[in-house]
Amino acid sequence: MEQYVSLSIKEVYHQLENIGLEEARVGDKPYAKEFYENAPLVEGLEKADEIVLILDSPIGDAVLTVPLLVSLEKYLKLQNASKPVKIVTLQPGLFKSLEQQFPGSVEIIHEADAKRYFEAADKKNRFVFNTHKSFSDYGLVGLNAQEASDPLRVLSVDYSWWQREMAPIGNGKWKKYDAIPARISRNFEIMVGTKLFDDINEVDSFIDRDKDFETKSAALKDKYQIEEGERVVVVSFGTSIQPKEYHPDRWNQVIAGICRDHPEVHVLILEDPSQERMGRYAPMLQKLKADNPDFKVSVVSEARDLSNMNTIMSMADLSITPDTGLGHYSAALGTPNVMLTMVNPVQWSAAKTIRVMHPNAIEMYRLGKATYDKAWNPKSIRGYYVDGGVDKDGSPILTGVSDIDPQEIIKQVEGTLFPKGPKKRESKETIKLTDTVKNGFQENPFKFFYSADALDAKKNKLAPEQVVRGLFEANGLGDQYEQAKLDAPKVKNASGPQRFLIQLLKLMAQKNPGLRQEWQKEHPRNYEVWSIQAAIPDINKDLASAQGLTDTRIDEYAREAGIPAMKFVERVLAAKASWQKKAEKEFEAAGSPAGQKEAIYRRVLREAQQKRSSRPSSSRPARGRPPVSRRGERTETGPLPMEEPPRVDLRELANLLNSLDSGASKRTGSRTKKKPRKK
Repeated sequence: MEQYVSLSIKEVYHQLENIGLEEARVGDKPYAKEFYENAPLVEGLEKADEIVLILDSPIGDAVLTVPLLVSLEKYLKLQNASKPVKIVTLQPGLFKSLEQQFPGSVEIIHEADAKRYFEAADKKNRFVFNTHKSFSDYGLVGLNAQEASDPLRVLSVDYSWWQREMAPIGNGKWKKYDAIPARISRNFEIMVGTKLFDDINEVDSFIDRDKDFETKSAALKDKYQIEEGERVVVVSFGTSIQPKEYHPDRWNQVIAGICRDHPEVHVLILEDPSQERMGRYAPMLQKLKADNPDFKVSVVSEARDLSNMNTIMSMADLSITPDTGLGHYSAALGTPNVMLTMVNPVQWSAAKTIRVMHPNAIEMYRLGKATYDKAWNPKSIRGYYVDGGVDKDGSPILTGVSDIDPQEIIKQVEGTLFPKGPKKRESKETIKLTDTVKNGFQENPFKFFYSADALDAKKNKLAPEQVVRGLFEANGLGDQYEQAKLDAPKVKNASGPQRFLIQLLKLMAQKNPGLRQEWQKEHPRNYEVWSIQAAIPDINKDLASAQGLTDTRIDEYAREAGIPAMKFVERVLAAKASWQKKAEKEFEAAGSPAGQKEAIYRRVLREAQQKRSSRPSSSRPARGRPPVSRRGERTETGPLPMEEPPRVDLRELANLLNSLDSGASKRTGSRTKKKPRKK
């Protein structure tokens, strides 16, 4: 009973601490005076000449501890205290930007150089924050055994030390500080008794981008041909615990799904410093690029140097990683990170962490199984995933994080990058054509137009439009299918699929002059008709352009069709009845002069779009909307013109007013002396 009462009193005390901070403003010290006189951290920081922060060796643990530095700097600033902070870490390149974030205050020191650095430095009163789980040799930072045991000199904590804090906010609701960055920030506020943040849970990032970010990012965009407006997605494969890694085949599905549905996305693959690990994923990347040459996928070699990670992650719109340090680093910079997790609790997150969890994660966490527990690898670990044996159909059974469905990852990526839901491409999978279709088209693409079997949906098990798209992809023109889709409806006298095929043949003929000559030689009539029809979309573009349709362009189109220019112009005008009638009328009105027909027809064709666009707009009011005058009155004939007000001479107006006043006085017989008007 006494123990229960003691715990209850302690919980109430913790709540009172949080309530005091919740109701305070930044800079306030809401606790009693005795607290600040006895708090060891307050006294230790006040007496210290220099502060040392020792980061843990795993990148993720070290990154999630950076809020301690941010809280410390805020506190020192409020105290008007300028104290140097030395950060000891195994990854100095990754945290080098902190020197720019806190100029003149923070210095990064490699753990291997710590002893030599502090021995050479002057003897100072140092306060040490030790967040390393296994660090105990305080002699490396210039402290003897007695100083290392003094709470006014050392605060030794790790990720398990930071307590979850809660504060009641009324109506049975609580404000919780659960994630490790939020826990650290609130715990530090409690230890120093000072409000440091407006709202800790609203802090999206705690590491700033490099000051030379613009220069570095511009160089990377130029090197990897990242165009303006493209969305950058960074992907990292590796992690220190093998069952956390995602199988290469699964990564293939994720990357291909994103690139296929969203061609505006450019994927940057971080090259792993481990050649062995990178070698496991290299075959997948080679196949991905070979099968999909239009995908924007680049392997970033600069990622091998962690000092470049700040720029790479800062220029990204989103990152996808296993449960690893680089994912935490991305979220710390404010770049959303889609993290593939096994069973780690939600506290291992930052504000920008988006967790995609293993299907059995909740159950495994309840049972207390860690990611590296034997329960995850019942047989053996083979490099990058946990081998679960072979299924009945001979396919490997993958366990570990590879159990996560790729579609779940794609769903989170799309929900973050495109919250309003962008327009996707029609199909998510590469079109697989039958041998009959592929061979038939390669043998004689012109005969393909009239083949009944070529576009038969039942025989091909594909819709005709899918067959045509597959032919675009098979001929390396998949990236031009969308434009062909826009141009196809403008081609007349052809079925839907044939309109697409016209665009395809034209694109192929532009790349292969031999194909064009073969087409023209074997099927001259066919080539003439379809080349004219295929030229019409381009002619419409010329007509709509600022330069317009010139005679030079008409001659080029005629040469491509293989017919005289006059015949080409007649055929094009014939495709548009109104244009043809206009040409015939003007030719007849001119007296049908011999030798002038081509010139007249050319002029009509050049001016066709111009005439249409220069047509005056109708002044008739829209239906159902009676015209409104400038005063807002409804009229039957439209808005009335506002009459110009007459000009008034002020002198005449003054004389008129005076005469009216004098006349009024005479009429009323008033004897009161009138006061002169003020001018």
